[in-house]
Amino acid sequence: MPNYINRAEKVIENIYENGYINLVWRSMDRKEICLGKTYFNNIRYNKGIEVIDINKCSYNMVEMDCIELLYKVNKKNSSVDIERLCKIFCEFESLNDESYKFILYMLSYPYSLIKCCTKYMKEKDSDKEKHYMDRFNKAMKLDSNSFV
Repeated sequence: MPNYINRAEKVIENIYENGYINLVWRSMDRKEICLGKTYFNNIRYNKGIEVIDINKCSYNMVEMDCIELLYKVNKKNSSVDIERLCKIFCEFESLNDESYKFILYMLSYPYSLIKCCTKYMKEKDSDKEKHYMDRFNKAMKLDSNSFV
C-alpha cells in the first residue's frame, strides 16, 4: 500500500514541477474544448469523424480528453501501448513534451485504489469487509500501470 501512496504523491509533485501551469495557459490561449464524453460510442464516421453527443463539452485542456479515453482503454485492455498512443495524440494535437508527461503522470495516479480506500474509511462496515477486499484487489490490478 505505501507504494501507491508514494506514487500518488510523486505524480502530484511531478505535475506541478513539469509545467502544469503552462499547459493551463496554453489551453486558455487556444480556447480548447473537451468532449467530456470520450469513448468510441460517442463518435461515428460519416464523410469524416463526427461527435454524437456534445452535452458534456466544456473549456478544458485537450489532454483531459486523452487521459479519460486512455484510462478507459487501459481499463479494458492493459496490454495496449499507452505511451505510444499518448505520443501519437500529442503529435496530432501539436502538443509538446510537457503535455506528454502530464498525460502519463495523470494516468499513473492510482485513482481506483484511492477511491476504494476512501470509501472503506468512510463506511468502516465490518459486514462489507470481503466486498471491499475484492474491490481493493481489483483496484490494485487496475492501477498497476505506472509511467512515473
